[in-house]
Amino acid sequence: MTKEEVLAKLKFELELRGLSKSTQDEYHTKVKLFQDHFAKPATELGIEHIRQFLHYLTTEKSLLPDQLIPTIAVCVFCIEKYWTLI
Repeated sequence: MTKEEVLAKLKFELELRGLSKSTQDEYHTKVKLFQDHFAKPATELGIEHIRQFLHYLTTEKSLLPDQLIPTIAVCVFCIEKYWTLI
């Protein structure tokens, strides 16, 4: 699956769940950043990649723990709901 296919599948799943447009946009942005950071589709990434990405956001981008909450939520959604559907 390509990065674009992952984002299209994510969009479909978020719409199916009836999440708000702002939540859909937030999830799309976070997954795109995650994929772009590793230059791979999210379907090829796992827990250790998430940990590395969160570390990058805190150390390189200087995000505070509270600012990571949306990213963590997206990661949990992808692991629990989305990646299992692929």
